[in-house]
Order: sequence, then structure tokens, then C-alpha cells
Amino acid sequence: MWYYRCLPALLFAVFVASCQAADTQTEVIPPHPKAIVLSGGWAGRSIPLADAYAAALRKAGFDTRIIEPGTLATSGSLSDEKPALVVIPQAQVFPGAGLAELDRYLKGGGNAIFLGAPAFDRLVREVDGEWLDTQQIHQRMEAAPKSQNILDIGAEPASAWVRSTNTPNHPTHWEIVDGGTGVGQALHVTISDLEGWDTLMAPSLVATPKPGENLIIFQAKGGPKTTSLAVELREKDNSRWIATVPLTTTWHRYAVEAGDFHLWDPDHTSGRQGTSLNLQNIASLTVGLAFTHTSLPAGPHEYWFADVGSGFFNVGPQYDAPVYDTVSPIYKCYPIRDARSLDDWASRVLLGTPAPATMPRDLLSTHPRASGAGFDKARGWRWIPLIQVLGSDGSVRGTLATLLCHHGDAYAWGKWASFTVADDRWYSRADVQRYVAALARRMVTKPFLMEGGANWFGVFPDEGLTLGARFTGPGSRKCRARVGIRPETAHRPFEWHTLPLVSTPQSTVGAVEIPALGRQWPVYLVRAELIQNGHVVDAIQHEVTVRIPRPHPTFMTAHNTMFWIGRRPWFPHGVNYMPSSGIAMEDGPYFENWMGPRAYDPAVIERDLRRVA
Repeated sequence: MWYYRCLPALLFAVFVASCQAADTQTEVIPPHPKAIVLSGGWAGRSIPLADAYAAALRKAGFDTRIIEPGTLATSGSLSDEKPALVVIPQAQVFPGAGLAELDRYLKGGGNAIFLGAPAFDRLVREVDGEWLDTQQIHQRMEAAPKSQNILDIGAEPASAWVRSTNTPNHPTHWEIVDGGTGVGQALHVTISDLEGWDTLMAPSLVATPKPGENLIIFQAKGGPKTTSLAVELREKDNSRWIATVPLTTTWHRYAVEAGDFHLWDPDHTSGRQGTSLNLQNIASLTVGLAFTHTSLPAGPHEYWFADVGSGFFNVGPQYDAPVYDTVSPIYKCYPIRDARSLDDWASRVLLGTPAPATMPRDLLSTHPRASGAGFDKARGWRWIPLIQVLGSDGSVRGTLATLLCHHGDAYAWGKWASFTVADDRWYSRADVQRYVAALARRMVTKPFLMEGGANWFGVFPDEGLTLGARFTGPGSRKCRARVGIRPETAHRPFEWHTLPLVSTPQSTVGAVEIPALGRQWPVYLVRAELIQNGHVVDAIQHEVTVRIPRPHPTFMTAHNTMFWIGRRPWFPHGVNYMPSSGIAMEDGPYFENWMGPRAYDPAVIERDLRRVA
């Protein structure tokens, strides 16, 4: 990584002191900290799996209880009890009504282990004693009875339908036909060449949905290439609301809830932003195809539309997957290819327990983040790749377990372990359960480095370095820290520097200055260690490169509309690059300022550029 040099870092002692006021340094951990495990036995979740993790935690010294989904949905069930840890097996399935309570707990600095990915992919709610996800609810909703017809397709001739299109010179034919048994009269439309939108507004409605009704019900089908259909409802104030449904080549019954009709107002002139469709106020119905809504190819298309009415179904509240970095939503994950072996170097010092050796099936990974390497980087977290997945060439393909230690953001002092194996059978293994239990114990009983190493990842030969570490957690004030440095290629021991420490209620920090490294070695290793009761309980290691400029550099110049080096024309080649550590990151400044101290992690960037080289 000799060709990289990080930008100057900013000290953030004031930032740390302004964080949450709780004293994380002197916290006393009870002999049997409380842990809560989300139960099985509902929405397809496994009772034996939940029981196995509860048992593993008890064996690791936790006072463990299992919580039911209805209890979790109760305000205060987590945030008032304040367990040391929450473990969620089969994290893909979660009660939507429990999201608010989980978020309160996590924002209070709570610790959590999520087993399964994508976490929160199926948010379920209780309907008539059953826990159902959105797809299951929609299946029941489509069977809801129609209370009335709101459009009588056979009552008016086809000519009463009004076409709207951006290509009026492209022929479209529509007619009223017999849709068959159970369907009745249907609108049949053939579009010769779709190049934008082509829709038909129905004649006057024969009724509007009754008070309290929340469904528009109809039947439809499409030609082989016509796989979706847009239905637009226009209110009396002229606001437009559009829903899109998938089509097959056979008749299908649809029940579209009012909340699935979304405002179409590209010019922001309706005055209805932030509101929802009022079914009882609709004035017209339009059906058709549009590139903006139906995602269809250009060219000929065909569809049928019939049996339009209204009805009611108790949909219940709607839930969205929370945004928890390294955990959820699904865009935080990607599938791993060419998975050949596992590497647990990052967790060996932390846990003292070997990672599971068996390569699981159905592997997902969360995107990497800047780690705790370096000093005074002003990050609000430390990301630890607990178990990495290596490819056939030995390079990192992703992770199947990570730990995110928060210390300067909305979830300060909480730790989130994210296991992204999708196969439930892997979590049933005894070695996996032992590893998770050891991780759980480590998360709540010992301190962690927040960061450690050098303030620069690259220096010139005449520049000195600051070596430092910052740490927090139970027992921190009885710990000591040291940082060592040695040439990477020479067989020499680390030159250790024991840090003079200063404590605040939130963290302990120490730093020393060392002189310039000179020109003898191009790359050095820097290692920070946290020592408790004579044992190393955490460590961070990274490289520092020494950049030696050429004594007589040759510079590129520009003239005659070209770049030149000396008398030779120079043609640059490159790629449009952003680090993988910024993928799926909502933090805009972190994403944009990737060469700043907070986001820059040379290990990630080196790996990225080797991959694209």
C-alpha cells in the first residue's frame, strides 16, 4: 500500500467527552448478567433453536429468559429491564410490533446478537391469533369478499374509455370482451408499440368505496411480455394515486390496499405530499402501462382488466425493516461467491475460542466498514470482522460474523454482533452455539479498544508519529495499554511503548510521540494491545508506510491539448472508484469524504484496488 497516504486526522477528546454521560469505565458486571432470547414456535420459528441458545447462554453464566413476541411488543419489556444482552435467533423473522421497543433498548446502549440474514426480512404481525408476514396477509387480503362493483365494464361501449399516451401515432386497440366464468365483461387492450405510457380512463364510476372500506378489488391478466399493470385512482381534488400489480398470463384476483396507491406528483403541485389516498373521495379510474411504473420493455403489449369493486380487510399496521448498519435492511448484505475457507484472526484475541470450522451454505455478507485501526480517527464505532470468508485465491470475499462497537453515535456503548449465514441448520451446530455464547460473554464482561495504532497510515521519512489507544468498558480503569512498532519484513520484536492513561466517564485514552522513522524500512507494523490482569484482551494491528520521494522527480505537464512527461505524451487510465466500506452507508459525510480520517481504512482500499487492478 506504498502508494496511499491518509489525510491528517483530527483529535476528538472533546467529542468523546460530549457523549453519553453514563460511566462505562467503572460499571460493575453481576456474576450472572441478564440475557433475553427471542422465542420460537411462531411464524415458522424453531422452538429447539431458541431453547438451545438460551441453554448455551446459561452455561456461559447468563441469567437467561425467553421472551415471547407479544411481550416484546410491550413498551418497556427491554428498555426498562435493561438486560445485558438480547439474542435473536432466526433474525430474519421478527414481530413488527416489537421494533419500537428493540430500538429504544439499542439506543440506550443495549447489546444484541442477530443470528440469521437478512435480519428483519419478514416482519410479522398477529392476525386472529396467527403471526403472518406481509405476503401471507396479502394472500388473505386477496380472498376478501367484494362488497360492491364500482365500475360496470359492460355498461358502456369501448369508445367511452379515453386514451392517454405520449405516442398517439402508435395504434392501440381496446374492446369489451367476455372474460369467461367468474370474470364477466372485461376490457381487452392491445398496444402496438409502447414507448412511454399508454393508458385508458374508464367511464364514470357506478359507486365509490363505502365508508371504512380500504380495498380496490379487480381481476387482470397479461400477454407473455406484459408482466405488470398500473391502476390509477384520481381524487376529486385531481390528485393522482397509482398502484402497480404483477400480471401472469392467467386471470388473477387482486385486492390492493389504499396504502399501496402512491401519490404521483412529479411537479410537486398537488399539495398532497405527506398524505394518503382517500378511497371515499375517488372520482375516476385509469388503467394501463407506463415505463415509470410498470418496468416493461418497449414494443407490443396486451392485457385484460375486469370485475372492479371495493371491500374491506383488517390490514393492521405496516412495518419497515429498521436501518441498523451491518444488520438491516437487506441492502446491507450481498451474496458471497467462491467461498473456500474461514479466517477468524480478528476474534482470536477477543474470545480465546476457535470459530466454527465448517463452511456454511447460503452465505451472505455485510459490507465492510472502517475498523478501529489508527489513532484519533474520530469514528463513532469500531468494526470488527470476527469471521471472514476467503476465496480460492486467499483473498477476502466477505464476512459471516461481525461486531460493531458503538461509542460516539445514537447507539453509543452498545455492541451488535451480526451473523449473516442464512441457513438455520448451521446455527444448530454445537460449535456455533459455543462460539456465540463465548462472544456474548466477551461483549458484556470485558473492555474493548475503541481504536489503536498510529495517527498516520503513511509518513515521509522525516515525520514523527503519535501512537495511541482509546478504550472503554467494564474494568477499563484497571487496564493498561501499550503500542508497539517494528519493521514489517525484519525479524525483530515490537518496540513497545506503555501509554500514560487519562480517564473520563466514557473512555480511557493514552498516547506517546515517537521520532521520525527514517529511510531504512519501507513498511512498519503497528500493534495496540489492551491488557487486563496480565492478559491481552484486545488488539488492533495495521501497517504504516514510509513514502520516500525521488530525489529528482519528473512532473507531468499539460500543453497542446495533451498531457506530457518530458517529451513523451502521457495517456492516463483509471477507474471511477469509491471504497467498498462506503457501500450501503447512510452517513453521507463518511461516504463522500472517504480519504478523511474517519472513513479511510487502507486495508479495505488496498483490497479493493487489488481486486480491480
